Amino acid sequence: MVTRLLATKLYPEFIKIPVSRRRLVETTQGFQELTSLPNVCGAIDTTPVKLHKISPDMINGSMYVCKYGFPSVLLQVVADHKKIFWDVCVKAPGGYDDATHFRDSLLYNRLISGDIVWDKAVSVRGQPVRPYIVGGGVFRCCHFCLHHIVIIGLEIRHRMHLMRR
Repeated sequence: MVTRLLATKLYPEFIKIPVSRRRLVETTQGFQELTSLPNVCGAIDTTPVKLHKISPDMINGSMYVCKYGFPSVLLQVVADHKKIFWDVCVKAPGGYDDATHFRDSLLYNRLISGDIVWDKAVSVRGQPVRPYIVGGGVFRCCHFCLHHIVIIGLEIRHRMHLMRR
């Protein structure tokens, strides 16, 4: 009952993807002030949430054992520059990897299908760059998500370019 209330009443009211122009600009500017990276609109990460009990008759109960060795489900969140969640997904057993959980999420499917379109492109070295999400190394690069290794490389190149001026 509590879960249903959270999912049907509270989630739609408080967890919202930044699609309005004003909120998108506020979010990307906030991230740029924090990171010096242009057009970042969110940061994504996944963590296991411990389950205290698993039913003994559960099929494939081992799927719920996470990489840390305890039964769990995966919690995936995307947050803005103020650390306010704008997407939450608790869908996969703890034994799943983060990237698979992301690919199975509604957010990923909406981004791939073009259902969510962020039109605030900025020019980076003459190329238009749409808003994107940053994440850990398990999130593969695609047109809307960069992982931290790519970002670190961009940041180092950007700082070296500024030092040459």
